[in-house]
Amino acid sequence: ELWSPARPYLYRLETSVIIAGKVVDRIVTPYGFRWFEFTKDRGFFLNGEPLKLIGANRHQTWPFIGNAVPAGLHRLDADQLKAMGCNWVRLSHYPHDPKFLAMLDELGLLALAEGPTWWGAGNDQWMRNLQESFRRMIRRDRNHSSIIIWNTCLNHGGAERSLVEIAKEEDPTRARGQDNVPAVMDFSHGKVSGNGALTIEHTGHTFPVARGERAIGNHSNREYEQVRRHWEQTNASYLKTDNVGMAVWAAYDYNTFHNDNDGIARHGVLDLFRLPKYSFWWHQSELTAAPMAYVLRVDADTACVFSNAESVRLSQDTGSGYGPGVVQKPDAGFVLKHPPFHFAIEPAAVALKAEALVNGKVVATHEWRRAGAPAALTLTTERASFTADGADLTRVVVSAVDASDTLVEDSSLPVRFTLSGPGQLIGETPARLRAGRFIVLVQSGFSPGSLTLTAEADGLKSTSLALQTTALSGRVDFDPAFAKLSPTRSNRIVLPPAAQAPEGSWFAFKSKRDVQRNAWIESDAILVPGEIPSAPVSIRGGEYRIYTSEWSSQPGKVVSGDALYVRVKSRGGDDQSSWVELTVGDIKTRFEVTTPKKSR
Repeated sequence: ELWSPARPYLYRLETSVIIAGKVVDRIVTPYGFRWFEFTKDRGFFLNGEPLKLIGANRHQTWPFIGNAVPAGLHRLDADQLKAMGCNWVRLSHYPHDPKFLAMLDELGLLALAEGPTWWGAGNDQWMRNLQESFRRMIRRDRNHSSIIIWNTCLNHGGAERSLVEIAKEEDPTRARGQDNVPAVMDFSHGKVSGNGALTIEHTGHTFPVARGERAIGNHSNREYEQVRRHWEQTNASYLKTDNVGMAVWAAYDYNTFHNDNDGIARHGVLDLFRLPKYSFWWHQSELTAAPMAYVLRVDADTACVFSNAESVRLSQDTGSGYGPGVVQKPDAGFVLKHPPFHFAIEPAAVALKAEALVNGKVVATHEWRRAGAPAALTLTTERASFTADGADLTRVVVSAVDASDTLVEDSSLPVRFTLSGPGQLIGETPARLRAGRFIVLVQSGFSPGSLTLTAEADGLKSTSLALQTTALSGRVDFDPAFAKLSPTRSNRIVLPPAAQAPEGSWFAFKSKRDVQRNAWIESDAILVPGEIPSAPVSIRGGEYRIYTSEWSSQPGKVVSGDALYVRVKSRGGDDQSSWVELTVGDIKTRFEVTTPKKSR
């Protein structure tokens, strides 16, 4: 059986070490047998069959937790990429978790892997570190059937010869990006490289879009404009037979200091919280076979439907129920498998119903409805049961809905979360909804049991969600003391009183010497520990901020997990000190800066 995205068949290869007739060690390696070819003029072939590679770039970081991602959230990413219809993923710009690679093997997603680098080369030591990391990555990951290419460039540059040689030494069976396969970035809209090129990025930072930028009327519906660019670029790839394929930049919005908006690059098909934008549904219509339909309102006069059916019937409700509907074929002028459907609609329409038709029969339905005022909150999760290992996480989505359970997409209400049971919340509370939705993460404790998450907002009906954590394994025994460490509300860590905060504890700033004169000098961060509902904070002699909020000298409040920074104005003389005093609860600490001594 050959391995492919349509049928990712995995064998189990057992390797044993035997001494004196006794097995002393054994490892099982899942492996799929496949062969592939990159050509200069005919594209990519898998097991002898042509396959246009259409996929996405993936950053594995998550909100609130960065790269500390447990397997359950990696699985959510892998499942979303598969549901979106991707047949490959670029693992940008570093080696991703081996658990995620195993999921790609299982689901049938091809992959490009690259070393931990982003833009340009550094000094000799930097290059030696990169080369060693690249070599270790190949040795670690070369048994994953999903990987078909090692990227041997420094992202935006040409082939790095040292990486090419390492790839040849460690694994001559895979292709090498920018060496024997051009790995290019086509950010000029409508421009697609040929000569056997694999487009590893398109669109991305040229058209950033926040989920919810869907204004109807005189304002641009940017989410629609983003997905239009995605299907036009994909169509251009189909037209160019010597283009191997492409990956949209990116699958998810991500935290960054580059091309950012408030620290977030909003380039994704889904947002940072793994909530879909319109482009997710178009990719699904183009790249998957299960019958589906998705209708969106472009503006007052136009609706767009994504579907993989041969025709679509769109019905309108202008206030007195749905009319008979209009049946249309997909838009002309594309070589896409399933082009979009555009319909003229009445400005007075308050609801739209799209029905996907095959041989005249309805195979899928989707509705858009103009929402009323927020009336209640809902909570949903992909994993209501997860592992009590003190680390596993599940994502919970909170949504504001009207009286008919329609998502209120323009809601930005603040929502408060509380959790009872053996676990803890990771995220913001209160959290302000974005385009009607937000998420929190619930982390397990070490003791299995039931948890209840409750969401509340002023003026709305609250809601609760039941969760369950299960024992890690019958073969694993935790020390009994672990249960006492479980982060529950009954055993939370709190701010210690001043007398119990020894020097060098969490609540201390490191002083700075030889600072610039007459300048605002910023401290490193301190992190508020424990599970603190809130604690008063005040400042004397300078200013403070929480995370990236504005600097302030006014009293405020902090909670567990907040990152605190302070700053103070340095003096103008030689070897002069200035300080700022921060108070949290009943503990005080100072941040002191000193100007340089007078030079001789």
